[in-house]
This record gives sequence, C-alpha cells and structure tokens, in this order.
Amino acid sequence: MKTPFIAIAFFLLVAPAFARIGETEQQIENRYGKSTLTVSTGNEPLQKVYQSSGLNITVTYLDGVSQREIFTKQDGSELSKNEIAILLEANTAGSKWIEDPTATSLAGMQGWKLESGGRTAAFSRDKTRLVITTDLVQKVFNQRKAEDEKEKLKGF
Repeated sequence: MKTPFIAIAFFLLVAPAFARIGETEQQIENRYGKSTLTVSTGNEPLQKVYQSSGLNITVTYLDGVSQREIFTKQDGSELSKNEIAILLEANTAGSKWIEDPTATSLAGMQGWKLESGGRTAAFSRDKTRLVITTDLVQKVFNQRKAEDEKEKLKGF
C-alpha cells in the first residue's frame, strides 16, 4: 500500500519541474489559452500555435504531450537575453542548461543542452526565435521524413 502512495508523492514533487515541455495538451491550453491555429501537415506530429504574454508559442505534441516549443514575439521583434533565460529556466526538467554549439544544426546559432540530456535549445541568428525540443521529437521527425521519402520514391 505504501508503494503507490510513495510513487504519487514523488510524481507530485517532480511534476512542477517539468513545466511546459512534457505537459499535456490540456495543461498547455490552461497555461496559454485556446490554440489559434493548427499547423501540422502530412505525416508530421500535431502542431498548434498559442498566443500568450505577447508571444506566439508553437507546440509540437507526440501522444498528447508537448515535445517541442517555439517562442517568437507577436510583433516580430527580438527576444531579449532576459526573456530567453526565463523561457529556458521554465523548461529545465530539474536539470541545468549548458551552452553547447553542437546543440544546433545551423552555424552561428546559440545552442544549449540539458546537463541531464534529453533536451536541446537553439536561438536563431536573427534573435527572434527560441526553439526548445526533446530528443524524442527530433527522432520522430527524422523517421517520418525518411518514411515519406521512401514512399515518394517507391518503385525506383
């Protein structure tokens, strides 16, 4: 009888550390309000856009759980260093972000990864977009892209 209680207590203590990335679609909606747009196409995971606090937040879901969030200002202006720090802090998963130029695939972008692994973040060169993503969603995107390419070239 103690085991389920301990597991529930542990989850309740750890759950707040997993803010935003890792939240369900309902939790995201409670945080940001109703989505303004669904942008998924083809074989891509579900992607919805929300607007909150002057930001557009594009959330990618896998199995109903947020796995990637892209933050841009609604007016198109640059994100400040303070705003970036706040958004990164909200998505630490109880770990610490460390700067990592290899965390991004585009040269010149600032990148981070969690010390504990599993998430990366990248800040665009034009300083208008911060992308926080899990390793899982990137694997799914790559797999689905490969499946689409295979289907497209079937018969060659």
